[in-house]
Amino acid sequence: MMHNMVPNPTPHQPISNPSIRQYPQIDSMALMQSAKSYKNLLQEANLLIDKLSSSTDFNNKLMYAAQHSNIKEVERLITSIGITSNLKVSYNPDGLHLEIYSKIEHVTCCKLIMAIRWR
Repeated sequence: MMHNMVPNPTPHQPISNPSIRQYPQIDSMALMQSAKSYKNLLQEANLLIDKLSSSTDFNNKLMYAAQHSNIKEVERLITSIGITSNLKVSYNPDGLHLEIYSKIEHVTCCKLIMAIRWR
């Protein structure tokens, strides 16, 4: 019976295996910063959801502006409730599509995408 045995490496002779990939040292700081930024996005999304779920007047203004292709007014209305993060808004006859995102050192670190049906 043949066994494929790899000899134990000595301290001066490590086993060389080209299939083992070398990874950089782990630094979880960027992940932690992104998660903290994402918490802020969730808080801002919650502000928007609270407004949309409680204000007929706000919803009428938002939908009216969207029907008239007034993107600046749609964005103004959304930011008027306290959204301070970067925002990308689009809409169609069926609903509202929002991307709220944060940047750390000029690089997008996290993004919250919301699609809310209005028809």
